[in-house]
Amino acid sequence: MNNKKVISEVIIEESGAHSNRGLFLRALLFCLRPVTSHYCFRPIVNNLRHYFDLKKWSHHSDDRVLDWDWTETNFSRFAVVNILINKFQNPTYLEIGCAADDLFNSVPIPIEKKVGVDPFQGGTVRKTSDDFFQANDVQFDVVFIDGLHTYEQVRRDVINSINSLKGGVCWIALHDMLPRSWIEQHNPCISQGAWTGDVWKIAFELVQTEGIEFKILRIDCGVGVIKVDKPEPNKQIVELKDFRKELLHKEFSYYYDNLNKLPIIEWGDAQNWLRN
Repeated sequence: MNNKKVISEVIIEESGAHSNRGLFLRALLFCLRPVTSHYCFRPIVNNLRHYFDLKKWSHHSDDRVLDWDWTETNFSRFAVVNILINKFQNPTYLEIGCAADDLFNSVPIPIEKKVGVDPFQGGTVRKTSDDFFQANDVQFDVVFIDGLHTYEQVRRDVINSINSLKGGVCWIALHDMLPRSWIEQHNPCISQGAWTGDVWKIAFELVQTEGIEFKILRIDCGVGVIKVDKPEPNKQIVELKDFRKELLHKEFSYYYDNLNKLPIIEWGDAQNWLRN
């Protein structure tokens, strides 16, 4: 795409075609054009968009930040999923949201025993998760959910995943359950780094849902794990608590103030629970 067109779109979208700010930025970027290469324009565009995003959504801002450094943790969702897979003799695995297939390829089972769903890249099925579940007739031992990072979507993914589990003890893991700031969890995405979306909202439903065990591992942006014991593969025994009216419009302040109500555990305790 043409550099000037990209920048103009950002300015028009965020500033208005004839605002003073938009006209000033257009003039500034026009002056920089002779000395700025194609590859240098992208950071400028991204920084401008981020600046306007923060201004646009500033009424949602919260100065409080959770001091969690995920780079200091030696374990990640890769370890969690593979511990769960290794609990089964002949496991079947479903992954929602595969991106570059890093996790999907790390799962050491035959390709015919695992399904990866992603509408854009990676995996084995090029569909949305909603479309996949509508047509799916396969049951799974382990499911990993890392698709669209919105509360409404992850809620549907959890319900559909529970209904797609085999009989007996099965497991569902969810990524991005512990945002550290209002920017990381904001929907739509305005983060230039990690983005969890508002996946955290479903944790407040899961913690009060009967018939499951639920923990959040304080690693890798927060990995939620659900343990489900189904007497029969096709029997629905879990009814997810429905707090959508209360949670849909909640913001980071609610999450921060109620974090102590969530079953967050450290990796040492998590290993004992996962392996039992």
